[in-house]
Amino acid sequence: MRPTVIDIAKAAGVSRTTVSNVMNRRDRCSAEVRDRVLLAAKELGYTRNMAAKTLVDHRSSLVGLVFPSYLDSRLLTKSPFYNLIIDAVDGKLRGTAQYDLIIHCTSSERSIRDWALYRSLDGLILVGDFPDGELEDLDRRKLPMVIIDGYTCSLEGPIRVNTDDEEGGYLAGREFVRRGCRRCGAVTTDIVHSPVNQRRLSGFRRALREEGLAFSHFEAINNFFDGGLDSAPRVAESRCGGIFAVNDMLAAGLLRGLQELGKGIPDDLGLIGFDNLDIAEWVSPELTTVDQDIFQKGTAAIEYLLEAIEGGNPDRSHVLPVRLVRRKT
Repeated sequence: MRPTVIDIAKAAGVSRTTVSNVMNRRDRCSAEVRDRVLLAAKELGYTRNMAAKTLVDHRSSLVGLVFPSYLDSRLLTKSPFYNLIIDAVDGKLRGTAQYDLIIHCTSSERSIRDWALYRSLDGLILVGDFPDGELEDLDRRKLPMVIIDGYTCSLEGPIRVNTDDEEGGYLAGREFVRRGCRRCGAVTTDIVHSPVNQRRLSGFRRALREEGLAFSHFEAINNFFDGGLDSAPRVAESRCGGIFAVNDMLAAGLLRGLQELGKGIPDDLGLIGFDNLDIAEWVSPELTTVDQDIFQKGTAAIEYLLEAIEGGNPDRSHVLPVRLVRRKT
């Protein structure tokens, strides 16, 4: 028979309430008592029954992380961005030892609302923009939520964590101005459906307008490496002296494609990405890019979510700074 809280209380010479306080990391006893309880639990081979805990305190100790799989069925393998978010969130949760992470990629078969309620989540992080209708009921139920890179949600409850995307695009444009480029271009996906790319492109174009520079826009088939590779012939045929790719995976694919077409980077064409992923240092020449510290974005999101879960009231909007990282392109 598995040991219970009652067994631990008897072995440690304390009450059941004290054992519960220790197991739930409530600071209501001395360090000596806590150590005695933990030692007794270890010697008895005690493990917590999460199902029973959920029934008692109506909390699952589960945090959900939702990704927009409608973008691509291989989203997590094709974009390091999402893996960095997972690393940040999971690392913080492992440090607390109170919550477990459960990941969900959206699909037409089950709504976010149904999944969150089915799993009895204590809190939810969403990456990207989702329709208000998907979140309205959860917001009414006061489920703590954080939205990363979400610009379209009009609900008051969710906390927003964004990068200063427009400033990042502006920094890229100013860098090409500094280099003396007279015509510049940008490679994006369909900006109508990407508020993030809209803002990056807006900042870039603002920097060019300030100097009266010509602009060309190239639409990629997707946000990943192959999207940049596919765009290379059109970019190579243009008269642009500098190209801004709205993320590093696009930039890496574009770099490969331009090199295969005989273009020298940066001699024939300058190139700037956005994200500062590891791949920016792996390609040759190393990629100049806008750093948005994705890991810090994920860390901030989970910290604000945990604060909200524990009854805090963090600010509803957070915008993280960016910086230009000059390398070889």
